[in-house]
Amino acid sequence: MWVGNGEKQSVFFLPPLPILGQSLFFRDWLIKKNTGRADDRVELLDVKPRLFASYIWYSQGGEFQVDEKETHPSDEYNTFSKLYAFAERMQDSGTKEKAIDAVLARYRKLDFKGERTTPDADTVKHVYRATPGPCGMRRLMVDIYAWGLPPDWTESPMGDDRFPRLFSREVMDRVVEM
Repeated sequence: MWVGNGEKQSVFFLPPLPILGQSLFFRDWLIKKNTGRADDRVELLDVKPRLFASYIWYSQGGEFQVDEKETHPSDEYNTFSKLYAFAERMQDSGTKEKAIDAVLARYRKLDFKGERTTPDADTVKHVYRATPGPCGMRRLMVDIYAWGLPPDWTESPMGDDRFPRLFSREVMDRVVEM
């Protein structure tokens, strides 16, 4: 598999069985390859090799890995949401569920001040850009903000301009439902 583009491109040689158990994308590719309707080469040129390596690690080992450099909660939220979006693309419902569990576990952890942290605006934007319509990760982001609405959201009834308008509306709708 060729992942990434230019100097940052990496080649991954993977046994098909662990991936087949997780991803409909790869299962369909293997069926097409075996019937002569697809190349031997899978190219994911718009995917960062590091993200793909994290995805493969999960599909073969079952545990989400966060780079040691990523110690800030925002980085963890960002990593798990990117894994969710990639799993969506790979049609891998098991990895999507695990990514949701990882975000929820991160939310439940308290920071060094004893407070909960929420995903930052960049993470929420990525989730809304990279996922189709209503999905589990979007619902979780909305619920996290509705449960613990940050104080800076109370100044504007439609939320903060850093967040997608649809997200802000969904948070407000969720607060009203509660």
